[in-house]
Amino acid sequence: MRIRYTFEKLTREQRAALEAILLEEMEIQAWYTVTVSPLLGGETLIWIQ
Repeated sequence: MRIRYTFEKLTREQRAALEAILLEEMEIQAWYTVTVSPLLGGETLIWIQ
């Protein structure tokens, strides 16, 4: 049996609240990647933001 996910339409207030939360979370998060660089002698962190 397959699970069916259905979502009801969001009101403007709900959408605005969720957008505000998402934008706040994006500002807080620190995006980075780990790479290996032979020139620097090993692993390094590169900040993406």
